[in-house]
Amino acid sequence: MNIVLTRTQKKSKTMDGHLTIEGEYICDTTENAAGCLPPGRYPIHIVKCDQEGRKMPLLSACTCNCADCSMLKSGNGVYRRTNGSILVGTLICPGCVKHSQKAFKALYQRLRKSAERGNELQLIIQ
Repeated sequence: MNIVLTRTQKKSKTMDGHLTIEGEYICDTTENAAGCLPPGRYPIHIVKCDQEGRKMPLLSACTCNCADCSMLKSGNGVYRRTNGSILVGTLICPGCVKHSQKAFKALYQRLRKSAERGNELQLIIQ
């Protein structure tokens, strides 16, 4: 399954965009501009994350030193935006999303079910 992140807006400290799966809009995203991942393809692995206390969609093989992990995650405010991580939700202003838990739960369930069916998960950043 290919998840496509199309970046749409860069402000001084944030990078905003949209996630789509097979052309279908899923949610908006925001990232730290200084620490965002470069465009490219990233495998997604669903593994237990010690910091989050649950399984999370990580964007690279990670030993779960969570401060260094790149992942798709929920978070409404600036304090949840960590370098390399992508917050999901509904964009309300540059760098800030709302309804993040709802968007993350829906995205996570879709990723988990696809992985359980044996599909490889991949994030394509444009």
